[in-house]
Amino acid sequence: MRGDETKVIQPGTILSLEDSLDFVIGNEALTPAARLLTENIIRYGRVFAIKTESGEVMVLDVKQFLNHRVDISLMMIIGEEIANAVRDLQPEFVLTAPSSGISPAFAVAIHLGNIPLIYTQRTAPITFNDAPILTTASYSYTTGKAEPMTASGNCIPADQRGVAIDDFLDTGRKSQNLIAITQQAGSSLVGFGYAIEKSKYGGRNQVLSAGVFRVHPVLDIENMQPGRIQIKGIPHWLSLRKNGLTQ
Repeated sequence: MRGDETKVIQPGTILSLEDSLDFVIGNEALTPAARLLTENIIRYGRVFAIKTESGEVMVLDVKQFLNHRVDISLMMIIGEEIANAVRDLQPEFVLTAPSSGISPAFAVAIHLGNIPLIYTQRTAPITFNDAPILTTASYSYTTGKAEPMTASGNCIPADQRGVAIDDFLDTGRKSQNLIAITQQAGSSLVGFGYAIEKSKYGGRNQVLSAGVFRVHPVLDIENMQPGRIQIKGIPHWLSLRKNGLTQ
């Protein structure tokens, strides 16, 4: 497809795997980080459905390059883009939740000048006995479990500005939990950054309604089905090499 500049693609077309890669690699409408991230999703990601209390949810599996086995070059370019998007907010710390948020948060903290990175804990260890314990209740639909979120009061200083970073924005529940933890510490979150936003699940509205108005995803996936994804601003479906639960 790259060699055929006059080819007209109708909206809603499902591009082949080869055409999907060509379209993304040569697409200057995407940032360098978004192009590299999308290329990895096409080559190594997969989409499958799970049933939750609120209905069927499409899960995007990115464990081979983003949140289990980590592609460091990809992570650093993601961190650079997010850092540039929030730098003017003058954050003094980066906050995230374990475990998949730690890698992008680390990259962002480096690109913001090595500012402190704080990640919450699922349970308070015994070393949290020297300060107030900040805590809130969280729920992960990918694990299907309630997951408490805690932090030590002397690791999030009061009256500071922070940015929260995670791999995904979907329902916004985890983001709200990070806001609650920060408020308990007497500080504030002034921005959020994500590798991937799944905008159909409405998480951005949850963040905005909590009073945080800078939300920057590297990539916004508007729709997903097993074997394909649709990116915001691109009317075509991009095919994935893997299709469904087991491939």
